[in-house]
Amino acid sequence: MKKGVLIVMALAVAWPICATAKVGAVDNAHQELTVFGDFDSGIYMDGPVAKVRELLEDSISGGLLNKTQEDLAISLLSELDGFSEASSVMIQPMGEKGSVDDTMEADTYVNQGNPSTNYGGSSEVQVGCYGSGAPHYEMRGFWCCYSCPGAEVYMATLNAYIKQNDLDAAHGFYAARANSSWDEYSVTWNNQPGSSNENYNSCTTYDTGWFDFTATNAVTAVCNSGANNYGLTIYGDSSWASSSNCYGSEINIHIDTAQGSGNRAYLTIDYTYAGLSNLDAEGEDGKIVVRWSTSYEQNNAGWNVYRALSKNGQYIKLNEFLIPPYQYSYEYVDTEVTNGVSYCYKIQAVDLGGSVQMFGPVCATPSEEDSDSENGGVSVTYQNDGFTATAGCGW
Repeated sequence: MKKGVLIVMALAVAWPICATAKVGAVDNAHQELTVFGDFDSGIYMDGPVAKVRELLEDSISGGLLNKTQEDLAISLLSELDGFSEASSVMIQPMGEKGSVDDTMEADTYVNQGNPSTNYGGSSEVQVGCYGSGAPHYEMRGFWCCYSCPGAEVYMATLNAYIKQNDLDAAHGFYAARANSSWDEYSVTWNNQPGSSNENYNSCTTYDTGWFDFTATNAVTAVCNSGANNYGLTIYGDSSWASSSNCYGSEINIHIDTAQGSGNRAYLTIDYTYAGLSNLDAEGEDGKIVVRWSTSYEQNNAGWNVYRALSKNGQYIKLNEFLIPPYQYSYEYVDTEVTNGVSYCYKIQAVDLGGSVQMFGPVCATPSEEDSDSENGGVSVTYQNDGFTATAGCGW
C-alpha cells in the first residue's frame, strides 16, 4: 500500500492600491492532501480541491499511467468541474476498500427474475430490465459502503464504469440510499433493502465508459443528517424498469465491479468544515479588529487567528487557546501592533478530528485617524467565488 501526504502552500496574490479587485480564494481549504493506494488497485484522495486537481493533472501528464488508469484519472478530474476552490473533496473507491476499512468490500446486484439467487461474486452489476421473453423483470445494483468527511457535504457523485449499454432509448435511473444492512454474498431480490433519498439521473444509449450518477441526497442524508450508512443502490425508473413496464428484453446497463476488469466505482464527495460569509480587518488607533461571520459550522472545535507582516509572509498564531466555535459572528482585537505598519491576518477553522481550514488573508494598517477605505483601512468580503478587496490610497 502506497501512502503520500502533500502540503498545501499559500498562494501569492498581488493586491492593488487605490482599486477594487476580485481575488481568487486563497489558502482556504485543508492544508494536507492524503493519498492511499494507486490508480490500479484503487486510489483514495482527501484534501483541498486545488491539490486533488493538481495531483490528477500531474498523474495524467506524467506519462506513467496506462490507458485504463489515464481514463480513470481524467474522469475523476472532470468530477471537480464546478467545485468551489474553497471546499475540499474526498474521492474513494467503492466495492473494494479493505486497506482503509475492511467493511467496505461490496458491490453486487439482485434480479427479480431469479429472486433467490445471489450475484455477490459477479464481475459486473446489471441494472434495468431482464428477460429474453415475456415476462420481463427488474435488476438493481448495490454498492457498500463509504466514509464521510466529518464535515458539511455539498455534493456527491457515484462515478461508475458502464462497460455495456443495452438501452433502447434514454432512460431514467435513481441513485439512492440503501435503508438497511445487506451482505454482498447473501443479498437477493427477496431480501434486498429498501431505498430512500434518491437522485434522478438520465442515461442515453450512447453512455458508455465512465458515467456520473448524482447521489447527493443519499450521501447528505448519511453524512449531514446522521442516517445509517448502508451504501448506495441504483435502479431504473419504474416507468420503464419494472415487471409491468419492461417492454423489451435485456434493456439494461452493465457496470464494472471491483471483481471485474479493474474499473471499480468511485464516490466523489465535495465538502467543507465551515462556510464563511464575511471576513474583514479594520485598522484603528493602536489596534486592528479582525471580524468574520459564518453561514454554518459543523464539527468545528474552534478558531485560530494568524498574523504576518505581508500577505505572503510568515504567519504566527496569536491566540493561546482555541476561540470557541458556533458563535457565527466573531471579533478578534490585536493590540500588539504599531501605527503606520501594515499587518495581514488569516483565520483557521479546526475540526474535531484536528483537520484545519484556512481563510484569508485580509490586511489593515492601524492609524491615529479614523480607519476607512480612504485612509488605509482594508475591507474584504468573502464570496463563494473569491474575495472582493477595497484598498485605500494610503495603504
